[in-house]
Amino acid sequence: MSTGHENIRNTEQLVCSSKTGRRISRAKLAASLTTGLIFFCMILAVSLCLFFARYDYSAVWNDNVSSSFNVNFSQDPFITWHSFTVRQYLWATIVVAAGLTAVFGLVGYAVGTFFRSVYISCGIAVAMCILQFLAMFLFQVGSWVRSILNLTPVMLWVNSNRSGWFSEGGAEIIWAHFETIGLAVSFVIIIAVSVIAAGLYRRRDLL
Repeated sequence: MSTGHENIRNTEQLVCSSKTGRRISRAKLAASLTTGLIFFCMILAVSLCLFFARYDYSAVWNDNVSSSFNVNFSQDPFITWHSFTVRQYLWATIVVAAGLTAVFGLVGYAVGTFFRSVYISCGIAVAMCILQFLAMFLFQVGSWVRSILNLTPVMLWVNSNRSGWFSEGGAEIIWAHFETIGLAVSFVIIIAVSVIAAGLYRRRDLL
């Protein structure tokens, strides 16, 4: 919405002729990422406060999450790539979740900068997310194509609930550290796309 605001209000020519000019897109990017991360922190704080008000973890903070008493949703042993205490695992998942929040913010910026119409850009962004999920059903479980799709931002988010990050990930995961690889690759790709979108915006005709 922020990237196409001027186009909706017919103020694009006025804004681009100001002192700030087209550099306003940088401010919008910074503002959107900051806002997204602030909302993430608010949701996280409320969620953790409610959870720890209900469950007492004081006795297990320094216990290993891969102990024999901890299983995943399918009642299989929960084995992580590295040895994590409960405290360390919580912080690791928070970092990855914050990274995914930033990736989705960059996706919105890139798509919104590429297209003038807010409605078209929103539709394309939503379609991209839906397609990442639906494409999984076109390939066999355990195939390398399906494993690549599991590195996309949407499927990284889905896998956080389905099998858990920093663990073996089930039959659909063939690479260790898939969550770290997926997040890093997503950042590289979307930053590159954002740079291209910003470059096109700087040279784009206003009419």
